[in-house]
Amino acid sequence: MWDKESEFDAVYDKGLTELMRGDLVSAEKTLMQSLQLNPNSHVVHYQLGRCYLRLGKLLKAQEELENAIRIQAEHIPSLAELGFVYLCQDRIAEAGDIFKKAVNLRANHGKSLIGMSVCYFSSGNWVEAYEWASKAVQLGGSHFMALYLLAKTEKVLGHVQEAEEHFKKAEELLEKTTEVAPEQPESYFMRGEIALIGEFYNKAYELFHEVENRMDKNREYYFYHEKFNYITILNKQGICLKQLGKKEEAKTIGNKILQLDPENKLAKLLTDG
Repeated sequence: MWDKESEFDAVYDKGLTELMRGDLVSAEKTLMQSLQLNPNSHVVHYQLGRCYLRLGKLLKAQEELENAIRIQAEHIPSLAELGFVYLCQDRIAEAGDIFKKAVNLRANHGKSLIGMSVCYFSSGNWVEAYEWASKAVQLGGSHFMALYLLAKTEKVLGHVQEAEEHFKKAEELLEKTTEVAPEQPESYFMRGEIALIGEFYNKAYELFHEVENRMDKNREYYFYHEKFNYITILNKQGICLKQLGKKEEAKTIGNKILQLDPENKLAKLLTDG
């Protein structure tokens, strides 16, 4: 028994390290091996769910996270992660129910507080979104996504100075994430979004170009509630070029998009301009 438990711990730790390093293919394989050693481990199902979400495999992520919750109904990280899977599927009401359950279990769980803010923001309830984002910062710690959401709601509500301050803090934290994992496109994408919202179009364009250089152009990316693919990134680049008055470069991007997505409305605007 001890040998089997020791082997499980070693394999699980290896898979978790691979996941944290961003070696997702290896992490999936290793975590599956650990699951064979202990099929009833809710933490393995949880980590597999996280792995599949990062691989862009939403249905597999949902399955593994639901398995984790069946085994351990009050595993808060699994509940929160499943909530974000639902958000990526545009199942906002179901996501809200999951996040509420997690918050009721642990009032200061940062990711669940962020999830609540996203649900209200997605429903157009800016005041509630602001309240939950504030709680996420105050109770869950100054996580970049909490600061980002707080800044977004402040901007919508007209609190311009506060929004600028919180966008700046969010980007500072994202820059550290980029330094730790420079080959992963997600942090570049979020930094690009912050620059775009702030109307720093040159900077935003450069960051979205960095995303393009690092991404797999044949897959979807899911990061918290944010979703993007290759066409998304080309669209963002096109918007930046349009705003910078670079009409020919914007037109080139527009034609590139239309080859992949002939009905893309933004691409048609870029080529018409």
